[in-house]
Amino acid sequence: MDRPTTLNERQVLAAQALAAGFTWRDAAKRAKCSTEGIRAWKQTEEFNNAIWDYQQEIFHRSFGVTSQALPEAIQKLREIIDTEDPDIGVSVKVQAIKILIDSAHKQFEARTIERRIEHLEAYAQRQALNPVGEIREITGAA
Repeated sequence: MDRPTTLNERQVLAAQALAAGFTWRDAAKRAKCSTEGIRAWKQTEEFNNAIWDYQQEIFHRSFGVTSQALPEAIQKLREIIDTEDPDIGVSVKVQAIKILIDSAHKQFEARTIERRIEHLEAYAQRQALNPVGEIREITGAA
């Protein structure tokens, strides 16, 4: 991500630290400022947008790694579920099943939300493209 031009170096360091999950105190140490300074910066849209942008960058980097490992992880969970090994208890199998079901459910929910957003955006765009007709004033006279 490009450095936000509206923020100074301390604000950038603090935003990066907060995006990475640091406490306000630790973020303040990293940025060489006070927690009161961070509290004041948190009142600005630019600072909050920078935190969000850095969080998104962190998410996208980690998403690639987890996406790459996902097929293997699913395969391992399936092996746990299907194993006849007596050393793997029923509770471990149940937990593996739960992980698979929860993951599928979250994926379904995410896709449903994405689809609804797509529909709303398309609807909003259609509404913006439809010009409003002539506006007439309603009076009590017939």
